[in-house]
Amino acid sequence: MIVIGLFLCSKRYITKVINTNVSKEIQLLCWNLVDQLVKENNIVIDYMQIMELKFDNEEGHFKIIHRQEEPYYRKEYEMKITET
Repeated sequence: MIVIGLFLCSKRYITKVINTNVSKEIQLLCWNLVDQLVKENNIVIDYMQIMELKFDNEEGHFKIIHRQEEPYYRKEYEMKITET
């Protein structure tokens, strides 16, 4: 499991470790989930968005658990991994 902390201020921030170890495609997907939350929900967005990434290579599944602490929010996304 990998945990990503996305920081929202006037700009967007991620840690150096995440930038180095998580693909740009996954990073972009996580930011898109934050954008979707802003557009579709009537909740206050916490400055820190937490994404837990879980890979199950045996089952071929990838799960993202998107959450924030204040106000509480949690949503899970599960995708099938396909070869390209």
